[in-house]
Amino acid sequence: MLLLDDNTTEDGDLQLQSLSHGVILLEQLPIEYGRARRRVRVVSYRGVAAVEGFHDFAIRKGGLVVFPQLIPSTTATASDEPLGSGVSELDQLLGGGLSWGA
Repeated sequence: MLLLDDNTTEDGDLQLQSLSHGVILLEQLPIEYGRARRRVRVVSYRGVAAVEGFHDFAIRKGGLVVFPQLIPSTTATASDEPLGSGVSELDQLLGGGLSWGA
C-alpha cells in the first residue's frame, strides 16, 4: 500500500508516521540558475538503520537514481609535500602543486 501526504501540515503529520512502516520525503527545490535540485530523505523506516540526512536524486527512465552522500575520508593524512595535479605545467605554476589543507 502506498500513502501520499500533501504536506499541508506545519510540522509534519505524526499520525502518518505512526500508521506507516516507512515515510520518505521527496522534494524539488527551485534554484535561480540551472536545473532544480531534487532530494530525498528517509523520515522514518521501522526496523532499518537508514542513513540520515538528504540525498540528491534524479528521475531516469525506469525509476529514480539516488546519489550517495559524500563522506570525507578519515584515513587520509596531510603531508608537507605539495599535492601534484599530474599536469607538469600547472604544477609548475602552483610552485610544485597544491598545499594540503589549503
